[in-house]
Amino acid sequence: MTAAVPRTGREVREVLRSLGARPSRRLGQNFLVDRGVLDRIAAAAGSGPGDLVLEIGAGLGALTERLAASGARVLAVEIDGLLAGFLREAFAGDPRVRLLEGDALDGRGGLSDGLLAALAEEEARRTGRLLVAANLPYSAATPALLALLLREPPPADMVLMVQREVADRIRAAPSTPEYGPLSVLVQAVARTAPVAAASGRCFHPVPAVGSSVVRVTPDPALRAAAGDLGRLRTVVHAAFGLRRKTLGNALGRAGLLPAGGLAAAGFDPSRRGESLSPAEFLRLAAAVGSLASGSGAGEDRGK
Repeated sequence: MTAAVPRTGREVREVLRSLGARPSRRLGQNFLVDRGVLDRIAAAAGSGPGDLVLEIGAGLGALTERLAASGARVLAVEIDGLLAGFLREAFAGDPRVRLLEGDALDGRGGLSDGLLAALAEEEARRTGRLLVAANLPYSAATPALLALLLREPPPADMVLMVQREVADRIRAAPSTPEYGPLSVLVQAVARTAPVAAASGRCFHPVPAVGSSVVRVTPDPALRAAAGDLGRLRTVVHAAFGLRRKTLGNALGRAGLLPAGGLAAAGFDPSRRGESLSPAEFLRLAAAVGSLASGSGAGEDRGK
């Protein structure tokens, strides 16, 4: 008999007990059991026939089932072997669902080789969009979001359940306590919007923090204007690496741009990184790139 996807908190607990599985804090396992929130994530994803939906952290398949019901093909990733075995049985007869057992990340800030290979195979056959819809494990939320967002090409849209603190950082404005590298890197290339809030009671086990569903939509125009995303990331992390230090100190110590170069690019070296908007960070990264190109050209001429 095929395993059935649990639809209530009680059923989730029963399935976990039958598997001998205990939610792992290390893996950030908190199973979303609120049907209303699950329905809102699936509806916000807006998937349909021809689309490919990537779900990282499929758990026991509650969201997977809803996404597949839209007619889309779902690439469901699950790192936990016991849960992956359950999913394999639960969706054995559903050709719309492909299960990938393993880590979605490579531990170095990128997507794992296994996931990249599976995505390449699935994207070759899709006729619609690449979407992401997931209740991201708390421990993987930030690196997974950035790896997907900075991928080429990025997904068309992402609807993600994340820790509320992460959602606040994603949408934070300059000079606020939540504003940081994640805020800049997301807002520089994507548009964001809140979708729903979720209290701890929406999960099993109940987490100590609240969660939020946020939409992150990569914007082709913003991405084209951003230039070298690797350089942008380097500049952003340097500017925030010495928080409350001036740009002159932070970028100078990182060997990226001296105070004179900042002034020449139109930046006050006494400003702090947390005061710069994403658009200003893009100009700053371009200035660093120009300096590097100029230095390289000078070295070539001197040879």
